[in-house]
Amino acid sequence: MKRTCNHFIACLFVMIICMHQFAFAQKINKVSIEQNKMDETKVAFYKASPVWKDMINDPHANFFQVQKAFELFWEGKEMPLEEDDVIGEKRKLKNNFINRTFNTRELKEEQERYALAFDCKKYRWWIIQNEPYVKDDGSIMSNEERLDLWKKNQEELNGQQ
Repeated sequence: MKRTCNHFIACLFVMIICMHQFAFAQKINKVSIEQNKMDETKVAFYKASPVWKDMINDPHANFFQVQKAFELFWEGKEMPLEEDDVIGEKRKLKNNFINRTFNTRELKEEQERYALAFDCKKYRWWIIQNEPYVKDDGSIMSNEERLDLWKKNQEELNGQQ
């Protein structure tokens, strides 16, 4: 009798642990599903609109998120031409009745590309200016942190001489 009681208690204990693990796994799975939905929403938003234009003006923007937003927006699209590339290249579609009727998608994409050409150049300049100051988590050093880093480097250089 005592043996069956111990066996029953052990089985009950194992069942409770299994149920707890199952509930915990469901909770983790639910959180990861919600995270995936949020990521999918963010990816769709990044692809649909040029969010990176506003992100580069935010001093607290995450460097890696800005890069991701830029890359996702231009994924499958033709990047705007630089000034040096424009000379001697294909002509721009004219905004006339025939092109508006038969080439509406191409005309719209071309107009969007030309409208975003300056912003792409601004993004590239932002990358060049901020890349040396990116922390491991993607945040960008503030001006005070940059100044402290510069002072520290100057002290090290002066100490070596």
